[in-house]
Amino acid sequence: SLGLLQRGIRRPARVLLLAVCAFDLWRFASPYNPTIPARFAAPATAGIRYLQEHAEGGRLLPIGGRLLPGNTLLRYELSDARGGDWVNVREYEYLVTGRTGDFDFGTRFDYTPRTIGALNVTHWVLPQGRHVPPGLEVVYDDEIVVVRAPGLPRAFVANELRAVGSDAEARKLIESGELDLRRTVIVPAQDAGWFDVGFAGTARATVVRSLPNRVELDVGTVAAGILVLVDTWLPGWECEIDGRARPIVRANLAFRAVPVGPGRHRVVFRYRPRGARLGGLLAAAALLGIALGGAVPRFRDRATRRSR
Repeated sequence: SLGLLQRGIRRPARVLLLAVCAFDLWRFASPYNPTIPARFAAPATAGIRYLQEHAEGGRLLPIGGRLLPGNTLLRYELSDARGGDWVNVREYEYLVTGRTGDFDFGTRFDYTPRTIGALNVTHWVLPQGRHVPPGLEVVYDDEIVVVRAPGLPRAFVANELRAVGSDAEARKLIESGELDLRRTVIVPAQDAGWFDVGFAGTARATVVRSLPNRVELDVGTVAAGILVLVDTWLPGWECEIDGRARPIVRANLAFRAVPVGPGRHRVVFRYRPRGARLGGLLAAAALLGIALGGAVPRFRDRATRRSR
């Protein structure tokens, strides 16, 4: 009985010892744990707080490779037009720089691109002492300089179409500034047939929910038009309008456009790459194979014993 009592005490003692060690480690490591609130891990400066209060609904473009590097803005839930972890899509890189193949071009973003009018950039962020182009409004000037930028809204409905035969032609049009990109959408010539445009009525497009792999919009228009979402175009994105699948066309070189009819619509973009779905099916098949591989010998043994 004494042995049973000792064994009964050991288990609670071990649990208590583990709990004490865990509490001690938590007390030591909590100031360094990345799961603590961001305001404690990386307190916002006055400039960051200004951006959080005034830059909602648009992206920021820091000019200067050493200014707000890496994922600094993501830490404060601010959208960086350079992307996260400097990941970029070929079409987006070409729109911004006019060339491709420089994977981390965002680290050397030390200039204002001539095609910035096609981006959803509402504010530029500049280092102190940097020249501000004439005609632009400086809205914050302290440890950083914030300039209001005449960028496109993230989502809008356009009513004119320009079909082009190449990406170079599209970029030249954007760079020239001769088109009002709030009204006119540039698409590849082979995709122009998807759209029925030409109205001059009112329209609106509002992002009501935004997640990394899903964007939901409330869209209303008096006639057929082109819904433009100034998020990067990439194979794997799908679109549904009122529950019905609609084609996504590459717009303004690097973004997404879908045809919309008159009336009010619920539009949902989802990221469902074929590779991920294929990988899920293969994983499910592998798990099924493992389960069957373990079950078949058992059934075989039972059948053998019964036959005896």
